[in-house]
Amino acid sequence: MKFVSTLCLLIAGAFLSASDSEPFRAKINIDSAVNAVLNARGLMFLPAVQSQKENGILFEAEQMNGLEYHYGNTRIQQEKDHTSIWDVKFMEYRFTVTKPGKYRAWYYATYPTNLGYLHSEFMDGGEKISVHDSHFLSPNVWRWHSGPVYELKAGEHVWTFPSPGAWCGKTKLDKLMLLPEQITSDPEKFTAVKTMVSIPQKGEVKLRRIKASLLKKWMFNCDFELNGGSFAAEYRYDDEKFQPIATGKWMEVPANAKYLYFRFQLTRSQTKMLSPFVHNISLMVVEK
Repeated sequence: MKFVSTLCLLIAGAFLSASDSEPFRAKINIDSAVNAVLNARGLMFLPAVQSQKENGILFEAEQMNGLEYHYGNTRIQQEKDHTSIWDVKFMEYRFTVTKPGKYRAWYYATYPTNLGYLHSEFMDGGEKISVHDSHFLSPNVWRWHSGPVYELKAGEHVWTFPSPGAWCGKTKLDKLMLLPEQITSDPEKFTAVKTMVSIPQKGEVKLRRIKASLLKKWMFNCDFELNGGSFAAEYRYDDEKFQPIATGKWMEVPANAKYLYFRFQLTRSQTKMLSPFVHNISLMVVEK
């Protein structure tokens, strides 16, 4: 499974204007991404793919294929029996259907007030649908509620919750399901439905080279949410070997260096089907 992103990061090839003596955030494009996603907000993770095994499909919310939060300090919520995501600006799930037919969407969520909440979604690039979620019910109660019906053919599909309101307003999302259309109540009876989930054991992102000859020094920063996994950030100049980056430390650029390369690697825990997440990846530089 190979994912090649064309997104531009906040950290990319052309430099922003700044005085020679002041550090500023640089920009670099992604050169390649294998089994990993690095989005435009500097969030890196291993993407999940679900495959249908029975009459429905169960999605753990945190096992997504695409994700962008509203805020850089947002993390997965783990409380008692619930692992959930919240303050989500954009999310996407990729899955394979083996039993074609009409499926109703279901969401297991909780809401912080008794006000009405809604989100938008669409399937396979189709028409965007607004879904009313909480229906002015009691707050802070985990419950299932239903969404639109989709007709799904056998094969691969993409379920998208578009920006900017994928799942926000401090609402929490634990699970999603696609169940046959005729099921209109008691979705909790089907949460044991077997669904195969694939999350890569390892993933890697390489950034496009930077002209080191223009730089005096640089510093790499990020925040970790490793979930039992690991993250390695490495750099090299020209034809040298990659070596580990000391996060949060200024690195002087050798006088004869022409280009600077970066490589990031994520490894998932062997006992958890949950990606490690690295947040707020950034690169500060000082020009010569």
